[in-house]
Amino acid sequence: MTWHLADLNADVLASICIALHDVEEGTKSLRAFSSMNRSIRHASLPPLFRSVSVPKKPLRESAEALVALKETNSVTRYIRVFAFSPLPSHKAVQEYWTSRDPAVLVQRPEDAPD
Repeated sequence: MTWHLADLNADVLASICIALHDVEEGTKSLRAFSSMNRSIRHASLPPLFRSVSVPKKPLRESAEALVALKETNSVTRYIRVFAFSPLPSHKAVQEYWTSRDPAVLVQRPEDAPD
Protein backbone atom coordinates (compact mmCIF):
# COMPACT_ATOMS: atom_id res chain seq x y z
CA MET A 1 0.00 0.00 0.00
CA THR A 2 1.37 3.38 -1.01
CA TRP A 3 1.14 6.35 1.35
CA HIS A 4 1.10 9.98 0.28
CA LEU A 5 1.53 13.20 2.24
CA ALA A 6 -2.09 14.05 1.48
CA ASP A 7 -3.12 10.96 3.46
CA LEU A 8 -1.72 12.41 6.68
CA ASN A 9 -3.95 13.87 9.35
CA ALA A 10 -4.50 17.66 9.09
CA ASP A 11 -2.79 18.18 12.46
CA VAL A 12 0.31 16.30 11.29
CA LEU A 13 0.41 18.31 8.07
CA ALA A 14 0.09 21.54 10.07
CA SER A 15 2.98 20.47 12.32
CA ILE A 16 5.14 19.69 9.29
CA CYS A 17 4.33 23.10 7.78
CA ILE A 18 5.13 24.94 11.01
CA ALA A 19 8.40 23.03 11.38
CA LEU A 20 9.35 23.73 7.78
CA HIS A 21 8.62 27.42 8.24
CA ASP A 22 10.60 27.63 11.49
CA VAL A 23 13.60 25.62 10.28
CA GLU A 24 13.91 27.51 7.02
CA GLU A 25 13.31 30.86 8.78
CA GLY A 26 11.12 32.05 5.96
CA THR A 27 8.43 31.14 3.53
CA LYS A 28 10.29 30.15 0.34
CA SER A 29 10.41 26.39 0.97
CA LEU A 30 7.02 26.37 2.64
CA ARG A 31 5.44 28.15 -0.35
CA ALA A 32 6.88 25.51 -2.67
CA PHE A 33 5.71 22.70 -0.35
CA SER A 34 2.23 24.22 -0.07
CA SER A 35 1.68 24.01 -3.82
CA MET A 36 1.69 20.19 -3.77
CA ASN A 37 -2.04 19.78 -3.14
CA ARG A 38 -5.05 21.35 -1.47
CA SER A 39 -4.73 19.68 1.91
CA ILE A 40 -1.10 20.74 2.25
CA ARG A 41 -2.00 24.24 1.04
CA HIS A 42 -4.72 24.50 3.67
CA ALA A 43 -2.33 23.30 6.40
CA SER A 44 0.34 25.80 5.30
CA LEU A 45 -1.84 28.92 5.47
CA PRO A 46 -1.36 29.70 9.19
CA PRO A 47 2.46 29.79 9.11
CA LEU A 48 2.55 31.44 5.68
CA PHE A 49 0.35 34.34 6.74
CA ARG A 50 1.30 34.53 10.43
CA SER A 51 3.29 37.71 9.79
CA VAL A 52 2.29 40.23 7.12
CA SER A 53 3.81 43.59 6.34
CA VAL A 54 2.75 46.26 3.90
CA PRO A 55 5.84 47.47 2.03
CA LYS A 56 7.11 50.97 2.70
CA LYS A 57 5.39 52.89 -0.05
CA PRO A 58 3.58 56.23 -0.26
CA LEU A 59 0.31 56.39 1.66
CA ARG A 60 -1.90 55.90 -1.42
CA GLU A 61 -0.08 52.70 -2.48
CA SER A 62 -0.05 51.42 1.10
CA ALA A 63 -3.80 52.03 1.39
CA GLU A 64 -4.37 50.12 -1.85
CA ALA A 65 -2.35 47.21 -0.45
CA LEU A 66 -4.49 47.24 2.70
CA VAL A 67 -7.68 47.16 0.62
CA ALA A 68 -6.34 44.23 -1.40
CA LEU A 69 -5.43 42.43 1.83
CA LYS A 70 -8.89 43.07 3.25
CA GLU A 71 -10.46 41.54 0.15
CA THR A 72 -8.61 38.25 0.74
CA ASN A 73 -10.76 37.17 3.67
CA SER A 74 -9.50 33.61 3.40
CA VAL A 75 -6.03 34.55 4.70
CA THR A 76 -6.66 37.52 6.98
CA ARG A 77 -7.82 35.26 9.79
CA TYR A 78 -4.30 33.77 10.01
CA ILE A 79 -2.49 37.09 10.50
CA ARG A 80 -0.99 37.42 13.99
CA VAL A 81 1.76 40.00 13.35
CA PHE A 82 1.04 42.99 11.13
CA ALA A 83 3.43 45.80 10.14
CA PHE A 84 2.24 48.95 8.41
CA SER A 85 4.55 51.90 7.94
CA PRO A 86 3.73 54.01 4.91
CA LEU A 87 6.20 56.59 3.67
CA PRO A 88 5.18 60.23 3.94
CA SER A 89 5.10 62.23 0.73
CA HIS A 90 8.04 64.42 -0.25
CA LYS A 91 5.86 67.48 0.29
CA ALA A 92 4.94 66.32 3.82
CA VAL A 93 8.62 65.82 4.71
CA GLN A 94 9.45 69.31 3.46
CA GLU A 95 6.62 70.75 5.54
CA TYR A 96 7.84 68.80 8.59
CA TRP A 97 11.33 70.29 8.28
CA THR A 98 9.78 73.74 8.11
CA SER A 99 7.21 73.37 10.89
CA ARG A 100 8.72 70.55 13.03
CA ASP A 101 5.14 69.32 13.49
CA PRO A 102 5.05 65.48 13.22
CA ALA A 103 1.32 65.57 12.45
CA VAL A 104 2.08 66.68 8.87
CA LEU A 105 3.85 63.35 8.26
CA VAL A 106 0.76 61.28 8.99
CA GLN A 107 -1.49 62.28 6.11
CA ARG A 108 -1.59 64.86 3.40
CA PRO A 109 -4.69 65.36 1.21
CA GLU A 110 -2.81 64.32 -1.94
CA ASP A 111 -1.78 61.03 -0.28
CA ALA A 112 -5.20 60.12 1.09
CA PRO A 113 -7.00 57.23 -0.62
CA ASP A 114 -9.96 58.18 -2.83
